[in-house]
Amino acid sequence: MVVEQQRTRTQGFRDLDVYQRSFALVRPIYDLLYSWPTIEKYDLASQMRRAAKSIPANIGEGYALRTDAPRLFCKHLRIAYGSAVEMQIHFDLARELGYVSEEVHGQDALSTVAALASEIAARRARRRLTPTPNV
Repeated sequence: MVVEQQRTRTQGFRDLDVYQRSFALVRPIYDLLYSWPTIEKYDLASQMRRAAKSIPANIGEGYALRTDAPRLFCKHLRIAYGSAVEMQIHFDLARELGYVSEEVHGQDALSTVAALASEIAARRARRRLTPTPNV
């Protein structure tokens, strides 16, 4: 019954709060990376762009596959969680290299990424505990 209630509230992956928040993070990440040195264009900046895009992409893809294979949703949430953790590591490296300051950009984006990682982990835990209906 809990599963049925959630289905009526959520029409698609775009309705998921965790998707909306992760998607909204992509543009600020791109804007931040434009000011970085050219040497990072194909290295750290490229990895950050890919990780930032991977979070909402995996949430959406997993959500789309959830009815055919509920375990795939959990798998894609795990991948999204990994990308969020990867972003945290990239921010740590960027701060260490002097590319981002906590006061200006890094703290807001990093706290958003950390919150997303926690939310994705919690959603994964709930999915594992929610019984799947027998078809």
